[in-house]
Amino acid sequence: MSKAHSRVFVHRECDRRVNQNTVQFPLLDSDFNIVRKDRRRIADRRKANLKLIWQENQPIRHTSELNIVANGKNYFFDSNLDEFTLGRAKECNLCLVNKYISKHHAHIKYRNGEFVLQDNSRNGTFIETEELGKVRIQGQKVYLYGDGKISLGTPIDREDHPVIYFHCH
Repeated sequence: MSKAHSRVFVHRECDRRVNQNTVQFPLLDSDFNIVRKDRRRIADRRKANLKLIWQENQPIRHTSELNIVANGKNYFFDSNLDEFTLGRAKECNLCLVNKYISKHHAHIKYRNGEFVLQDNSRNGTFIETEELGKVRIQGQKVYLYGDGKISLGTPIDREDHPVIYFHCH
């Protein structure tokens, strides 16, 4: 066998090994959708949102009062709350200045017997409660129950960033 033929043979063996160890696309996933590329990162994002899906399927808890403490100020709301906005803009009800906070970062509404926090930002909102643990939402909503902390744009653990405390009952 000449050198040219032996190189081709070795190259083909490598190709076979690569093809045996990699997934060949397109294929069908568990929901019978056609998969045309590797979506492992999408699955990781879905795993992070499982807690929110679990929370959405829980029965309504009928909370009636929400107390928020931020920047040394105390805000108290009852079931008559229409909308409370959080962000960097001066027209927001709670104005927090930080480069990670959007102008209209999030808002809290009272809907169907529950207080709901809706994130509208690029950097997301971080929430920590006993029941949920630590959760990051981005463009999603979360129901507020019990005691917890909210941080806009950065994780709650950062010392240089303002934290919003809430108590809901």
